[in-house]
Amino acid sequence: MKKLLAGTIALALFGAMAVAQQNPDSYKRDKENAQERASHINDAVDIVNGPNVEGVTPNSAWLSWQTNKTAATRVRYGTNRQNPGKRAYIPGGSTQHRVQLNGLQPHSTYYYEIETRNGSDRFKGHFQTP
Repeated sequence: MKKLLAGTIALALFGAMAVAQQNPDSYKRDKENAQERASHINDAVDIVNGPNVEGVTPNSAWLSWQTNKTAATRVRYGTNRQNPGKRAYIPGGSTQHRVQLNGLQPHSTYYYEIETRNGSDRFKGHFQTP
């Protein structure tokens, strides 16, 4: 009985470690897929890396991500979670996306929405300015 209990505990610990060592973007991918379903997006475009918020200053930040197929580089952002009022856009399509988010205020939470070409929300996230 002790061996069985010890084996069960070891298996449970191993399983927990395996979950913790999963690709850190798997959570983001699951979140993206849920958002796409909610937005009724069925375009076979997936975010395969990122999104990453980089170079955050009190007044600007960079948002980057990579997609498996050519897609729009469109982002809405702002301090209103339900209706972020600013936009960042790069014309054309790409699989490597990087936009600068300007006009930010210090010590604020910003919400962003990566959009499809037609303006549907592909992914939502947020970050804090210093």
